[in-house]
Amino acid sequence: MKEIFWGDYKIDEAQAIEMIRHGSEEEKRFLFGKILFNSSNLLKDIRHFQAEDLQRLLANYEIKSAYKKRFAQKRLDILKSLYAGESVPIKGLSWKHRNI
Repeated sequence: MKEIFWGDYKIDEAQAIEMIRHGSEEEKRFLFGKILFNSSNLLKDIRHFQAEDLQRLLANYEIKSAYKKRFAQKRLDILKSLYAGESVPIKGLSWKHRNI
C-alpha cells in the first residue's frame, strides 16, 4: 500500500485505509484509482474496501488517463472478474484452444 503514492501526496498507509473505510465517495474513488494504477499487490490492497463500495467502484470506475491505460484496464477487468463475477475476456489470461 505504501507505493500507491509516489511522493505526490502526504498520505500514509493508516490514513489511506481510514479514507477507504470511512471517506467520501470521491476519496474512495481516488484511492481505488491509485491502487489500480500503482499497487504492487493489487489483490491485497483492494481488500481494504468494503464489499458494497468495491462493487460500486467496479461498476462505475472509468479510466480517463491515457498513461498506462491498457495496464490499468487489464487490472480493472481482473478485479471485475474476481469480485463482481463478470465474465470479462482478458487478453493474455484466457485459455487458448488448439486442435490436436
